[in-house]
Amino acid sequence: MGEAIIASVLPRKLAAIPNVASLGLGNGIAVFNDNVGQVHLIADVALRHAVLHAWARSIATVWMVGTGLAGDAVKNAGDSENTLTEDVQA
Repeated sequence: MGEAIIASVLPRKLAAIPNVASLGLGNGIAVFNDNVGQVHLIADVALRHAVLHAWARSIATVWMVGTGLAGDAVKNAGDSENTLTEDVQA
């Protein structure tokens, strides 16, 4: 799930950064994942921070979606437990 979210969010965030294409980080998420270790070598500090911010916000999106799904699963599990308890008591 996480890779699918990053694959849809990160390219949009990177595309909004001026001059990011000149870095040669790659167009696909797999290529960018291979090159993410090179981000700290970007000489332009503002560009480096923009790329890191895009990457961090993409990871944050994974956490937000995952947390929401986990919360919904817990809520639904609680609802089904209450239903089972009511059925046993009846």
